[in-house]
Amino acid sequence: MPGYRQGLRRPWLPGRLTVPRRYYLGMRRQRALLAAGAPAEPAITGRRRQGRRRTDVLPGGLPGPGDGRSLPAAPTGLVCPAMKLLLCAINARYTHLSPALRCLRQQLPDGFEVVLREYVITQPLLEICQAIALESPDVLLCSVYVWNSRHFTALLPDLRQLLPDCRLILGGPEVSWNADQWLKRLPMVDLIVCGAGELAIRQLAAAGFDLTAWPGRQLLAETPDFCQLPQPYTVADVPEFATRYVYYESARGCPFACSYCLSANAAHALQLKPVELVCRELDWLAAGQPRLVKFVDRTFNANPGRARAIWCHLAERHPNAGIRFHFEVHPALLEDDDFSLLGQSPAGLFQFELGVQTIHADTRREVGRWGDWPTERAALARLVALKTIPTHVDLIAGLPGDDLTRLAASLDELAALGADHLQLGFLKVLPGTPMAGRAAAYGLCHQSAAPYELFSNRWLTVAELYLVRQLAELIENVGNTHFYDELFQSGVRACGGTFGAYQSLLAYCLASGFDIHTRNREKVRPQLEAWLASLRLSHPD
Repeated sequence: MPGYRQGLRRPWLPGRLTVPRRYYLGMRRQRALLAAGAPAEPAITGRRRQGRRRTDVLPGGLPGPGDGRSLPAAPTGLVCPAMKLLLCAINARYTHLSPALRCLRQQLPDGFEVVLREYVITQPLLEICQAIALESPDVLLCSVYVWNSRHFTALLPDLRQLLPDCRLILGGPEVSWNADQWLKRLPMVDLIVCGAGELAIRQLAAAGFDLTAWPGRQLLAETPDFCQLPQPYTVADVPEFATRYVYYESARGCPFACSYCLSANAAHALQLKPVELVCRELDWLAAGQPRLVKFVDRTFNANPGRARAIWCHLAERHPNAGIRFHFEVHPALLEDDDFSLLGQSPAGLFQFELGVQTIHADTRREVGRWGDWPTERAALARLVALKTIPTHVDLIAGLPGDDLTRLAASLDELAALGADHLQLGFLKVLPGTPMAGRAAAYGLCHQSAAPYELFSNRWLTVAELYLVRQLAELIENVGNTHFYDELFQSGVRACGGTFGAYQSLLAYCLASGFDIHTRNREKVRPQLEAWLASLRLSHPD
């Protein structure tokens, strides 16, 4: 079966049914859901998921059509009742599940044979291409993001050769803002959906996927009422929970307008699901015993009271379930009541990702980043001091106004707070963002194709950004592992700061021919010890 390379499938033996271990692990979770009142999922025959009612498999207790929350039923009498639809995603990692495919699946009415196929960017393109071709779909719908853009660009010409009669439809944020360029570059594509896909796929299904209604090959999708959409997961997805991350969306859009983010567009106005609905859906997901539930909300605590109510529910209902819930949180919006609640929550129940991006007020104003560093620093210090919530903090190298000295100051201040993970990322000039519109003014030189990462700007040269990328490797392989904290902190004291210590370590590694990409502890530790010895020789006092 496609994608089973990552599933550790055992060799097939004659007369023996071989099933990936993750499906055995998932059966217990599926039985738990059925015992809790969730309706049974119709059988999956062979390799194909047969046409069926999406509404019949919504989690127990969650609303379906006719309850006032779902969209109106699609028209009946479809042109091709046996049409096979293949919903395709290429994920960044095997542990990722595509919520986009499952959102689309929930909008499709009876009469279609719907197949979900997920691949990984590390798989050979030839393998993915052949696997898709062997499915022989009538319609192929591809979910295109910044991480898989190059893969689909390479695959689609070959898929057109192998599937000459298949309708090729693209959607996703990567194609929504520059559809004209995609259609020019890939003339074999039949249609691009621009915007959210839920209402668009209902339009297409109602038309029997007859694309003549869109002669320009672009469907400008309407923005759905997010609160009326069913959650994407069904009982059939539960076996995947044992080995994959479950992505959950309690809000869509963002209240802020950072110029480097697609959420800066007016089409991404914030929509929040009611707390009661979120809690019901989370209880259903928790019954499937996932390892990690990652909220994809841009700023989960945009409404602090709502966020607090959800945290309180999870702490009361699932304190010892062995599940971790991941949230992207704005530190400046954390309130005293949050710290009181979070301080009493079970250790490891929550993990927070907090985007600081830069500590400099003028750079923040330039890119439209809300918040001030002194407030955020105080909140981060309180959060780290709780010691119950793993914290992940982000910086972005390449923002307008931040040269190497200012970037070093941001890194030093964040490192001093002692967060569990410090990520030094790089500006991506995404098509459709205000940042892309100001590229000339900022002197942005960046990759011409995804992921559009920065090479240089008016404040950082190519050489300086290359240096920072090397430092980011060391941060990941030395600092974020926490295997060498005592050794490295000795270097920080000797060098007068974290940025200076990483710079010194990098110079020593390059001079000695050491591979800065390695994570082999038996190699890294001796290298750190040798570096510290060289510092003592250079600074005997």
